[in-house]
Amino acid sequence: MNDVESYQQDFLDWDVKDIEALKKDNKIKPFSRVGLSNQHYLMKRGIISCQRGYEDIKDAIENNAPLLKEKDLAGYEKKKKRFAVLTGLKLRRPIHFGHKCIIDQIVWYQQMGGDVFIVLSDIESWFFDDDKRITIKDSAKNAIDYILTFLALGIDIKNCQIYSQWERKEMVLLALSFSKDIKCDEYNDNSNTIGKKLYPAIVASDIAHIQLKKYGGDRPIIVPVGKDQYSKLNIAISIIEKDGHFRIPAVTYNKPLPGPDGDVMSDKNAILLTDKPEDVYFKLIEARTSPGKPNLCTLFEMLYFNCEDDEKVEDVDDKCRKEYENNCYECKKNIAQYFRNWVKEFQEKKKELEKDDKKIRFILNQEIPRETEMLNDITPG
Repeated sequence: MNDVESYQQDFLDWDVKDIEALKKDNKIKPFSRVGLSNQHYLMKRGIISCQRGYEDIKDAIENNAPLLKEKDLAGYEKKKKRFAVLTGLKLRRPIHFGHKCIIDQIVWYQQMGGDVFIVLSDIESWFFDDDKRITIKDSAKNAIDYILTFLALGIDIKNCQIYSQWERKEMVLLALSFSKDIKCDEYNDNSNTIGKKLYPAIVASDIAHIQLKKYGGDRPIIVPVGKDQYSKLNIAISIIEKDGHFRIPAVTYNKPLPGPDGDVMSDKNAILLTDKPEDVYFKLIEARTSPGKPNLCTLFEMLYFNCEDDEKVEDVDDKCRKEYENNCYECKKNIAQYFRNWVKEFQEKKKELEKDDKKIRFILNQEIPRETEMLNDITPG
């Protein structure tokens, strides 16, 4: 495969307008060319399709990988190369399997030695969701549910900070500082309110402020996002570059997970992590398939994005291509059953976390919206 064909393959499902921008953006490269020896399965499968500025992150991971195998954790803390990983979610949005793709990456980066920062993007919701703004009480309730979800998906409370944008003063003040140098017509983002115009500075500050001494100081930062965030991240990075005082983050972009109807998974067609296991099963049973073509089958994509077992995924792929005439419905039932069981086990694990004193103390120590009575409701005893 030549360079042009490889480039087109890596950016196959990007929008045409984004591909045109990518052709001019020589900082965005296919992830397949990074050459990282120790990779998450999402990287190996090409789901994480491209990257910007990944060199320092690669260096840190490859330095830390052999140290992680040693028993001397104290020695590891001294020798490891530090880096941070950041992601965020709107507080009003139910967490679905499309979001899980990002959270799985955060878990892996933490295991590789990264400091984790998870942003509860309530300012974003306040600026953009005109008809869906939520109260502080609902924000608090959602924040606690989100944190329990992160922990149930494998986020460790060590070296992890989860915060509401409203609650982190340093981030807001840095965003205001960034905004002083941004001209109103500088970014063609179709914003129709002052708040929306300000938001790129908030995104830039979410990334940059974790380099302040209070939050760990200067070190490489990786921001894994879906490809739909390309324009937003470009604007934020340009603001950080213009300021000149902060390290430019690395970014990876992953391909989108299709929903059961074949469109990109979103609030409208999502399989939620809060869905009843039986509902998950029936959503997948009714999902669109493509007999003999697993790369076009929404059920196979669910498995490809979410099952770490390479042998299982390869077996389903092989049988689909060879035996689809007799195997399609049986395969659909098997995949639907797999995710019914997964959701059931996940929800049970999440429920158990509510009884864990250490985890509850961690939640209460995060910078999230407060409703004391509601927080006491989930505190044991």
